[in-house]
Amino acid sequence: MTGLLIATVVVVVVATVATLFWAAWAPADLIALDVFALDPASAVERTDSRRPPPGPAQRRIDPTISVTERATTPDAITAVQRTWKQETQFRTDDNDGPDFVLGLMLTRGASH
Repeated sequence: MTGLLIATVVVVVVATVATLFWAAWAPADLIALDVFALDPASAVERTDSRRPPPGPAQRRIDPTISVTERATTPDAITAVQRTWKQETQFRTDDNDGPDFVLGLMLTRGASH
């Protein structure tokens, strides 16, 4: 019984040390560093087929990470409603880390 307890403690300690080493060494995912927020007014604006989609926007979330947001071709549902689609691309300047593309889609429901 004591041997099993010692073996369990050793496994837990080794796993904890390995996890802490990995967390200190591995860079954070680019997507995890970003925040996406869409207020109700922006959601209505972006799903209104009478308005043009917003142009591309660029920003930085870190000195070495650039983010490009661009609307893709929207799908018209009615004369007023459409599905808004956005592609967000995360790139590292040093090309050392992975690049990500995140797709978002928002469809306005029917008005009552």
